[in-house]
Formats: sequence, structure tokens, C-alpha cells
Amino acid sequence: MPTTMNLAVQSQNESTSRANWRGYAISATLHAVLLLALAFVVLGESGVETFIVTAKQATARAEPLIAIPLEPAPAPEPQTSEAIELASPLPKLSLAPIPVDLPGRLASQRLGALSGSGQNVVTVAHAQPVTKTETKSKEKAADAVPSDSRRATFFGSHAYGNNFVFILDASPSMVGARYRRACDELIASLMKLEDSQSFYVLLFSWRTQLMFDGPLASIQFIPATDENVDRFRQWLYAQDVRKNNGTDPRVALDLAERLQPDAVFLLSDGEFNKPPRWNPSMPTRAMPQHSVARLVEMIYETIPLHCIAFEIAACEPGLRALSVLTGGSCRFVPPLRPDADQIFLTKLENQLRQVDPQGTGDSFRAQQTRLTIANWLVEKGFAEEAQDVIEVLADKQLPSRLQRKLESIQGKISE
Repeated sequence: MPTTMNLAVQSQNESTSRANWRGYAISATLHAVLLLALAFVVLGESGVETFIVTAKQATARAEPLIAIPLEPAPAPEPQTSEAIELASPLPKLSLAPIPVDLPGRLASQRLGALSGSGQNVVTVAHAQPVTKTETKSKEKAADAVPSDSRRATFFGSHAYGNNFVFILDASPSMVGARYRRACDELIASLMKLEDSQSFYVLLFSWRTQLMFDGPLASIQFIPATDENVDRFRQWLYAQDVRKNNGTDPRVALDLAERLQPDAVFLLSDGEFNKPPRWNPSMPTRAMPQHSVARLVEMIYETIPLHCIAFEIAACEPGLRALSVLTGGSCRFVPPLRPDADQIFLTKLENQLRQVDPQGTGDSFRAQQTRLTIANWLVEKGFAEEAQDVIEVLADKQLPSRLQRKLESIQGKISE
């Protein structure tokens, strides 16, 4: 009957469902055991102490976590040296310093920061591990400014090293107070050098004057000891720049570069000019057609040139161009007097240059102009400058009228 058949089918479906559920449960249990065994093998080697398994029923309902303690893996037995065999013995390592050949002068010397050691071979110590803190400390030390004891200064410009050349303008425009001021600053700079540092000085106009008026073969650095600086002071203040003509530093720059100093200081108060005839008294790489900038560009490859534009602003552009070519510096040093006084003195100086361009006071017109300007200076209270103007006339045979005027001015100055 239909009702009996329906009941039989329902009973068979329930039996089949129970059998399927048992199969799923047995399969899940076997898989869990296999996973547990695999985890024990894999994780046990890394020394993990606990393994956590999450079991789920077919109903997707989460069971509580089960903590299973695991034994840590035994530590591997250390191998003895007898178990290690090498095909050949290791070579012995030497920790002796390694010589490294370097160029005698480095491009970094253009920046002025120089060691001044003058050595072509340095030693590299055996490398040691450093911490981050030590690395930062070393980086800061590398960027630090060198010690003041290893530098030279001149009118605020400074350079680092051991050997320095100073080139000083000795043209007629430097006569008097201007020349004395430059000399005073130069001596002060030399006095600040250490005895182990060295210097050399060149004077220039249209001629080049070597330190101590020595021969060309005598050009060499001398230690900056008190005795040497005092000897140089006496020689420097004894120079008579009134006898010089023009402003041409080419030969002096050439000689300075040949000494291979750590830096060169160049002081000038005027724009450069060439003599009418090119007849240098000593060998030089400068040619008649070479400008000062061209010569510097040719020969100053690693030596910084620090320029001082002295009291006359018009000379600063030319000097600054030289410093740019060499990686040096340029400073304008203004006059000490107030602007109004300086304008007055500059006008008188320009007027005197027009009448007496050579600064010798040989012609009658030059003598007369010098006396007139000196008289103006005395009236304005510039007795020292007035003495500088008439000083060149002291050994001249003047006409009687000019001689009387000279004596009158000298009397006013001495009052």
C-alpha cells in the first residue's frame, strides 16, 4: 500500500544519513591526528613548546582550543675539529698596514680644508667593526673644521695647511698709510702661525720683488719662528714703494704656484695693468698676451687663491674672478676713514696720478702739484697723508720757490 512504502523509504534515508555522518566524523578524526603528527615533527625541530589545534565539527561550530605541550628539540651535538677536514691549510692573514699611493695634492685642497702633510703614501689600519654611534661620531669629526693652529688668516680670509704664500701690492698707489696698514696686518698674520708652519712673501708692481731681495734660487719657505718673522718685519718696512710703477702680479703668481703652497693670499688696491714692454727679470710661464685671469686659469689647478680687495672697491670684481677660478675667497677691506674723508682723499689721489703717473715727482708740474695737495691735506688735518705726498720730494733738487714751500709744509706737519 502507498502508506507502507512511504514509511520504508523514510527509514532507509535516515539510516543512510547516519552512516554518512559516521564517515565524516571518522575522516575528520583521522585528518586531525595526521595534522597533529605532522605539526609535532615540523615544529618540534624548531624548539616550539606548545602547539594549538582548532577542531571543527561538520556543523561548523567551533570547539575550545586545546593546548598540547611539546618537548623541545634536542640541541645538535657540537662537531669537534677532528671531524672537519680541509683540502688545504688556510693561508695566514697579515695585519700589517697597507700602503696606498695617492696623488701628492688632492682636488679637495681647492676647498681650503688641507691636511698639509705633504706625504704621497698613507697607511690604512686594519678594519675594525664600529657601531652606529661610532659611525655618526666619525662623520661629525670628518665634517668638523680643522684646528685653528693649522691655519693662516689675512684680513679676515683664512686657509688651512702648513705652507702659505703672501703676495702684496707694492705699486705707487700703496704708498704711505695704505702700505703700512697692509704690512701691519701681514706681520700680525705671520705672528699667529705656529713655528712648524712656513711662509714666503712676494711684492709686485711692474717688477716682482723676492723676499729679502734674494736670488731666484733662494725662493723657499721659511719657518714662522719669532726670529724669522722679526727679520722679515725689518725688511718689509724698509721697502720704498715710491720707486715702483704699475700693477702686474703675473710673475709673482707664477712663482707662488711653483712653491706648491697650501694656499696663496693676494692683496691689491688697484686694477691690473701691463708694462709697455714685457721684459721680466726672471723666468716665467706668463706670456705678454696672457691676462692675469688667463695665467691663473692655466696654472692654478689645486691651490686656492684668497684675494683681498684693499680699500678701493673698483678692484674687487677682477680679484673675485681670480678667487672663483681657484676655489678661493675674496674680501673687500674698506678704508678706515669715514666716507667723506675717503672721498676727499680719493679725489686728491686721482688728481696726483694724472699729473705724476709714475709717482716719482721728477717733473716741475708733478712737484708743484704734490706741494699743493700736501698743503690742502695739512689744512684738513691729514698731516700723515701730507707727509706721504711730499716724501718723494725729500731728495730732489727743487727750485728755490718750491723748496721754500716744501719747508713751510714740513714745519706745519711737525707742529
